[in-house]
Amino acid sequence: MMRLALLVSAFLSTGVLAQPSADELRRAEDAYGRALELLEEDRPAAEALLEEAGAIWLRAEAEGARNADLQRNIGNAALLRGDLGRAVLAYRRALELRPDDARARQSLEVARRQTRVEWPDPSAFGPAGWLGSAGSAIPPLVGLLSALGGWMLVWIAIGVRRGTIGRGWMLGLGLTALVGGGLLGLLGGLARATPTNAVLLEATRAFRGPSEAVYEEAFDAPIPAGTELVALEWRGDWVECLTPTGDSYWIPGARIEQIANRLPD
Repeated sequence: MMRLALLVSAFLSTGVLAQPSADELRRAEDAYGRALELLEEDRPAAEALLEEAGAIWLRAEAEGARNADLQRNIGNAALLRGDLGRAVLAYRRALELRPDDARARQSLEVARRQTRVEWPDPSAFGPAGWLGSAGSAIPPLVGLLSALGGWMLVWIAIGVRRGTIGRGWMLGLGLTALVGGGLLGLLGGLARATPTNAVLLEATRAFRGPSEAVYEEAFDAPIPAGTELVALEWRGDWVECLTPTGDSYWIPGARIEQIANRLPD
């Protein structure tokens, strides 16, 4: 139990926390140690102790503790009681704080092996799947302005051919369309939410749009807890996410937590 003892010592010396107290942190350490002893013979009692220890450590995090050891402890307690979402999130946060933490990386791989996600290949949906994958990587305003600019250039070319528009006008209008479209497209790209790494805390169904009443389900099974996501855009209570294969889908925002949003500067 040396690792946990050192963690308590670090809290006391830095004075980061007013709560939990040193006694509570030691109680978490003791609860975790007893849970390890009981895992084989009394699983329910062990899980209750793990939940007690995890709750104290989560309170320490909520109070502002920025500590890779703390995050790893939260992950260990969560993993042992089967909470894959919280475990993956904690290990990822530990690695954000200490990228060379070999124990956190090893534990993260253990948790990932228990989170089996088989994302569908966009080609399985035919041309629409590939188009959806490409569209998810391009801000919508950029695509729209590109289409309008191309349409404008087609009509300018027709006007020149018929002699109703001079070449100078064609060049001026063409440059205006390209520059204006480029600037507006850039603004659209900047306005779009920056992709953020996040973790799904509990299994949930995904949909093709931000409403389960309007849109059909994106996949034939719920996405499992512990899945690591790229959040693209928040819209009300929903968040648009991206699969590793490039297909986009929507899930309730309350089901995910961003990796960095509780790690203060």
